[in-house]
Amino acid sequence: MADQNEDEPRYFYALLEEILFKSDLPKEKKPSAERKRQKALCILNLSLNIVFHWCQEADNLRPALLCAERTILRTWDWMRQNELFDCKKTAKKFDQLFFTYLKVVGAYATKLKPHCFVRDGLFGYGADELEYPLRTFEVIGILGTLGIALNNLFAITTDEQQRQTYQGHMQAVAQILAALIANNPSALTPRYDNHAIDIALGLLTLSVAGYINQAAYWLIELSHSIVLAYRIGKYFPIASDSYDDLVAMEVGQAPPKEELMHCSTLLPMLAGWYAVLNLTNDYKAFQEAVTRTFTSTNFQLWFPDKDTDNYLYSTNAGSASGFNFHPFRLPQTLDDLKTYIIRIHDKYQTYTDLSCIRWQLPVIALIASRHFRTPIIPVY
Repeated sequence: MADQNEDEPRYFYALLEEILFKSDLPKEKKPSAERKRQKALCILNLSLNIVFHWCQEADNLRPALLCAERTILRTWDWMRQNELFDCKKTAKKFDQLFFTYLKVVGAYATKLKPHCFVRDGLFGYGADELEYPLRTFEVIGILGTLGIALNNLFAITTDEQQRQTYQGHMQAVAQILAALIANNPSALTPRYDNHAIDIALGLLTLSVAGYINQAAYWLIELSHSIVLAYRIGKYFPIASDSYDDLVAMEVGQAPPKEELMHCSTLLPMLAGWYAVLNLTNDYKAFQEAVTRTFTSTNFQLWFPDKDTDNYLYSTNAGSASGFNFHPFRLPQTLDDLKTYIIRIHDKYQTYTDLSCIRWQLPVIALIASRHFRTPIIPVY
């Protein structure tokens, strides 16, 4: 079923659960146990490569991408549960899985690259005006995650030549991302509140790659577009993340806009990026417009707690753990916003409990956010 997008690759997901969690893999440090674990991860890597090959033949890489993300996340969770991060042979097999993930996502980016440099190049990948922005933000999230993964490897690698290779690939991904945003107006019209995840991933890659002007342009244009759409009462990011609500809005049968956008994680996230990019004057205009326009919207940020690591790699951890900080205020000046954000972050530092932070692969949490739609942890 590699040529179909309608269904998630649930059989591959079941294979992961069977091999990692239902086959009683040993967790001892003795050589025989290590060999069994290595064999299991080799089977997973082979299986993932077979799916990748099928998807290439079917000219549809999306199922392989989903399988690759799920493999990384569930394998990490298995290692976490069995305290195997310090087992060098198991860790080496995980590294091989991670490089297969990079290969799959890299192939996805390469395939999409020509379409990102053409005006409305992603429109052909969506069936209509409604699908166009949904597909656009999915691609932004995938490219953003790839860029951060390459940056993560750049940060932890000691070999200078390899570091330069990672940096070059990251720059190439950021270039594709910047072109996508410049050429697809749909990149300015998020339709779901959880498109905050994909936007954050895109902004992270643009900023670490040095594309500061492009990041600032996108942030400002996004803000204008969201405010204008809400004032018009159409095409704004709905809190329910429901496709049915989007269709109802399209045909004029949706609930009132105040109900559809009763809360927002997207607007507080954008505010944070005005602080990161130090856009003093632009923030003032954003703050005034948002405060005046979204009088019925509750601004929220999700923070992890001590239980989040138990859920992050298997489900939407935003529903199963953590807490929503609200109402998030928008102070009048950027300096006041920075002070406010720092004070909140000093109070809620539970992200340090996450295994991916402790073991120097913070991109794992971002892959989890993209895959399971957990809000991006604000510390990023």
